[in-house]
Amino acid sequence: MATPTTAHSRGGVLVALLHELVRAADFTCYADLLEALKTRAAGLRIRYDGPAIHDAVRQVEHSLGRSIVTATAPDPGPFTADEKNGAPLSHHDAVELLDALGVQRLLTMAAVRRLSPSEMDRRRWRDDQRKAYHVVQQAILKTAHHVAALEDLIEADQHCTSTETEEGNTMTDPIVVAIGVHQLNWIDEAHTHATVRLKPTGTDVISVQPDGRIETRKEGTRGPYEDALVLTDRLIYAPEGVEGNVFILPYTSVLP
Repeated sequence: MATPTTAHSRGGVLVALLHELVRAADFTCYADLLEALKTRAAGLRIRYDGPAIHDAVRQVEHSLGRSIVTATAPDPGPFTADEKNGAPLSHHDAVELLDALGVQRLLTMAAVRRLSPSEMDRRRWRDDQRKAYHVVQQAILKTAHHVAALEDLIEADQHCTSTETEEGNTMTDPIVVAIGVHQLNWIDEAHTHATVRLKPTGTDVISVQPDGRIETRKEGTRGPYEDALVLTDRLIYAPEGVEGNVFILPYTSVLP
């Protein structure tokens, strides 16, 4: 039967037990060493506490002059050729390694392959082609919109200039009224200048004012407002010469 021991004697017993454990086996961590000492003391019914256990460890290490725990790293073995050359892990091997280490993967991505120069050129060509298609499409739509607006304008103009005859047929008014050769009063033998009768059967001549208004004067009136330069398809008036505006009237020297 175990006899009661004092705290001092219990400390000495724990030191002696620890010496026996260190001589009998090697310990690589303090947790295993302390657990073995506690188990040995409990088997011998020796009371202990945390400070007593740690004090025994301190005394034994002091007496031995070294640590009683021998933490040695395992031999990694010889390097393989891939390890020496630093070959990169494949995507599959990296995933397995992360799973083995318990690392949570946020996103699994396929290995990215670098594009060749020809593939990069084809990709740029396809991008430029899509951009060109878009530009052409927008231009076609814009042109179609303008054409539709122009057609609407022409239709509205034709509607405004059309009149109904007694027979019910549509008749469009002339768009341009021109001066005919039979309305001219030549004032030179070269037939380059003339005064112009406003109406083929009338006698009053056209008088173009500096602001472009057309007035009439009695037959025989001549001056810069009434004299016109006659060209093949137009009459030119310059009421104020080089200091004013120039005006044009349609003219034809050929009649049906």
